Amino acid sequence: MLAEIHRLVARRSVRFTFKATEELGELDLGIDEEDALLILAGLTADDLAGRIESDRAAEWLYVFRPEVAEPSCT
Repeated sequence: MLAEIHRLVARRSVRFTFKATEELGELDLGIDEEDALLILAGLTADDLAGRIESDRAAEWLYVFRPEVAEPSCT
């Protein structure tokens, strides 16, 4: 699965929906589509948080939670 993600990113075959692009902007981290591609390219097995079964299709959805910003000290 990770190899396929990395292959798609390397071929620039990843496309973001309007909703996904909008949500990137709402993160307040200054992340755009190019940044998201870099994050996807750097995903590792350690970033895998789990999987859930899709409500809409007979397939698994894999959840990744990479660290993309330093935690703020407040």
